[in-house]
Amino acid sequence: MEQIIPWIATTLLVQLVILVFIMQIVRQIKRNGSAVQAVPQLAAPESPPASPPAPILNRGELVAAIAAAIAETMGTDVRALRIHSIQKI
Repeated sequence: MEQIIPWIATTLLVQLVILVFIMQIVRQIKRNGSAVQAVPQLAAPESPPASPPAPILNRGELVAAIAAAIAETMGTDVRALRIHSIQKI
């Protein structure tokens, strides 16, 4: 029995080292996987606008449509949202 104990301890130590190594690999895969899933955004061409943008005629309807889309995406009620400003990016 006394000859088996060092082998059991060695086996457990090797299994622990293998487990830590596997956990590090999984963590690296998770980090790299999230970066791969990110959608790259293309930069818009830098050109000056030919004319100033046209004013928005129905600003209230635009705000209502944006608020409805945001509320639907967030899963909340439209009345829970408060839009302070809208800017063109």
